[in-house]
Amino acid sequence: MVLMSQCTEDADPEEPKTLDEALSSLNRTQWLSAIHAEIRSLRTKGVFRLVDCTPKMKVLGSKWVFKVKRDQDGHIIKFKARYVVKGYMQIYRLDYTNTYANVANIDTIRLLLAMACFYD
Repeated sequence: MVLMSQCTEDADPEEPKTLDEALSSLNRTQWLSAIHAEIRSLRTKGVFRLVDCTPKMKVLGSKWVFKVKRDQDGHIIKFKARYVVKGYMQIYRLDYTNTYANVANIDTIRLLLAMACFYD
């Protein structure tokens, strides 16, 4: 997390559209810090693995998405960078067959917590 005190003063950072824009902005160090944090997170979670490419494989493109996070008063609380794959280039049943998103529903979590309290 990059706090406001580390931000370049007198500059209202705009969200860069590309990696080149982020690296040439006045807040280059904050964006680099956010990029390194994202790469560390992806490696720690084992999100992807490198494989040898075969002629039948379709190589998907990727890009960086940058966001300045602010609090209720508009003060910058952190610079956020996300590395995303352009999954919209895939064709169902040709490039993939199953999809899975590990997302918990808040109502399910509340139910499980209530049951845990009830049954001690």
